[in-house]
Amino acid sequence: MENPSRLIGKSNAISSLSLSSRDNRGHYYSLGHSDNISLGSPSNNCATACASGTTVNTLSILVNGRHIQQRYKLLTDGIVQVCRVPHAKNIIEKIRFSRFLRRWEDHHINLEHNEITSTINENYMDRSIAYSAIEDVSVWSKSKVIDSDCRFCIRIVTNDCIYFFQVNTLHLRDQWFYSIQWKRNKLKFERILRSANRPEILLKEMMSMIDFAMSTPIEDVEVHHFPLEIISEILQQQEFNLPRFVHENVIVALAPLLEKNYPSPEICDFFSRHCRDSPRSQIVIEMFTPVVQRILKHNTDFGKYPRMRIFIQEYLLALNSQNDGLRVVQDFIKRSTFDDWRPHLGLLLQSIPFPDEALTHDRFIEIFKNVVKHLVEDTRCEVHQTVLGIREGKEGWFEMFCLGGIACDDDGEMFSLMLSKLISCCCRKKRFLLSINKLLPALMLLALRENQSSLDTLCAMLDLDAVENRDNKLQLISTLQSTSIGLKMYAKVCERQIALRELQQKGGPRKLTLPSRSTDNDLAKLLSSGSFGNLECLSLAFTNVTSACAEHLIKLPALRYLNLWSTQFGDAGLELISEHLNRLQVLNLCETPVTDKGLAYLACMKMLRKLNLNSTHLSPLTFEALKEKLPALQECDIRYTDAW
Repeated sequence: MENPSRLIGKSNAISSLSLSSRDNRGHYYSLGHSDNISLGSPSNNCATACASGTTVNTLSILVNGRHIQQRYKLLTDGIVQVCRVPHAKNIIEKIRFSRFLRRWEDHHINLEHNEITSTINENYMDRSIAYSAIEDVSVWSKSKVIDSDCRFCIRIVTNDCIYFFQVNTLHLRDQWFYSIQWKRNKLKFERILRSANRPEILLKEMMSMIDFAMSTPIEDVEVHHFPLEIISEILQQQEFNLPRFVHENVIVALAPLLEKNYPSPEICDFFSRHCRDSPRSQIVIEMFTPVVQRILKHNTDFGKYPRMRIFIQEYLLALNSQNDGLRVVQDFIKRSTFDDWRPHLGLLLQSIPFPDEALTHDRFIEIFKNVVKHLVEDTRCEVHQTVLGIREGKEGWFEMFCLGGIACDDDGEMFSLMLSKLISCCCRKKRFLLSINKLLPALMLLALRENQSSLDTLCAMLDLDAVENRDNKLQLISTLQSTSIGLKMYAKVCERQIALRELQQKGGPRKLTLPSRSTDNDLAKLLSSGSFGNLECLSLAFTNVTSACAEHLIKLPALRYLNLWSTQFGDAGLELISEHLNRLQVLNLCETPVTDKGLAYLACMKMLRKLNLNSTHLSPLTFEALKEKLPALQECDIRYTDAW
């Protein structure tokens, strides 16, 4: 027995485990008498894996105390090294046959429906290996293979000989092993189910097949579709021959498969028949409800799938037959209001695909306003932002419901709801505030009526210097001073402006580095302690700052160099600093969670000369766009990104 295994690299978990006693990747293994392979750590494990030499069917990683199953793509063909030896009847033959394990042939192996074949059909693979002839498939310890040179093997035992398939990596070996196991068991279940005559045998094999499909580490569409296809075929053949207990057990067994797949037309017929024959069965509510909700959630085209529509109709009739059926149906409808519809619906409606006649029709607006209200009240920015115009210069629902807008029939109540959501969430930005300067008359009128969202918006315009001309600014200030609430809010704006001028006064350090583990609050306290008008170079590398610190960074007018290496500064922060720090010349975003969405905002920072995007989520497309839009850019580190 070898020594206990050593910890695998955290970054790639078990994707390339080795079974050698010590291979060139630094991994270790221990091998017991039963050929059980185990990997672990002498101390606190971050990943462990187990694979049995004869009964392997799962491979899992233990990460932070949770078992996560390793997944593999289904292989149908590939290059492997093959060796074939006869069955050894005694120890002498075993020793004699071991010389064959020094002779390996390269073959392009194909996993067909019924058998394993080679494209050249000669030497060791001069005949195919029928799945029905395979007695056992197992992984094989390389310590038992002579001159294997860091290779990994699968042993396939048939009734007349033994085959060894050898590959270079453990991951590839396991991929072949599970793919062969899937093909072999698929054929076995197919034959058993098609020949089964007794209902209890049929049910038992169906459940075994579904359990196998749900537990295999193979990740492929075929794995979930095959059980549904074969069960659909059997149900069609046995349409009126299955007793009720088999009906119910088949439905229960199918439930896990239908979590990610639609029921086939035959299964829909089977479910519909159960709804008609046993409408008050608990199966209807417990098992059919998630299936029906999934169908409705994904907006299925019932024109293409009429039997799915019939199933839903029968399901609703079955619900209605329950005690207090109408209430049961109403409860189902309430539970089936899916949030996932809103992003797609919002995008569909963002272009306002209605004529002006509809937008001025009282009844239409009365009904449709509730739809827009649901979009506005959604907490997700990608949803409530769909009330804005689909592109710059194109009006959206926000303008339609503005005071005086074509769809406004409530004195700006709907507009105020939109404005409140946008300003409090994701649109308190200079770019947005400048874009709504055209709505200043409506905003000022609502502010005079002490509308809170309008007052907040006018104050934000002053804070971020987002008023287009001096006359508008003076009129805005007069509006705020005209009400008691507005006057108090304007006084706070003046206090913030005074503090900002003190911060931006000439003086203070030119360079500043915050200690590691500093937070957004630490940065805010530091910048409120004096003048930083001379600050040109700020390093926040390896601190705990987030995008929230951007509201303090934009107050530094002289900033030329900003280092955010290994912080949690993200897309929201980039959007904000891109509007205000237009003089920035050097920006380090190495190892930050920024994505293409945030990096696209850097196109506004025309003075950038050096940019570090090492180990970020930069795509090649965004990188090419940045190179075109940043004429002063001289250096850009894109190592360890998709654009590298």
